[in-house]
Amino acid sequence: MLKKERLPAPQGHVLGIRAATQSDVTARAKALYGEDDMHTLDGYKHTLEGDRRTLDCYRNSHAELRQMIDDLRSIMTPVQLKIRPNAKTAYQLMCDLGQRVKAHLADEDRQLYPDLLVHEDPKVKSIAWGFISGEKPLRRTFDEYYKRWLKDCDFNFSSEFLEETHEIFDMLAYRIDREEQVLLPKLVEIGMFAEQRI
Repeated sequence: MLKKERLPAPQGHVLGIRAATQSDVTARAKALYGEDDMHTLDGYKHTLEGDRRTLDCYRNSHAELRQMIDDLRSIMTPVQLKIRPNAKTAYQLMCDLGQRVKAHLADEDRQLYPDLLVHEDPKVKSIAWGFISGEKPLRRTFDEYYKRWLKDCDFNFSSEFLEETHEIFDMLAYRIDREEQVLLPKLVEIGMFAEQRI
């Protein structure tokens, strides 16, 4: 969904409405990921290592992924991508998103699911298996998308790319919502994480 703000017409924008600009998105990305870490996973890896296996770690990861998806949705339109700085920012954020999603899923596989699969409560095991099973189509689709479009970050903004990208955004947003609404509350309930944020 485009983030819109009202501007006095006419300022070169149809009906005085414009989408978030490249500078808005870049500033938000720099604030979220840091100037030095904006285009690397160093900041993300540091967060995971320094805050390993805490509720806040997973919530922060979800918040970062959601923000990246929201930022990308706002500029991943044919009109916005005709503006060269927007296209450059979208390109950089897409490459970052691909790496961060892979890192997030790998972290859950290493740090979260093994403990849940050996938990004494069968409901916890069932939830874990449900998320692992539900992750397979997402992972397969995302891996195919990643190999096709993001592997070497060598893509153009064709209509096919944009269509597949928005489908991936929807899948990722749905997965994040399910983790927030089902998985994380269950982890708090079983005492794996404390609800209280530090």
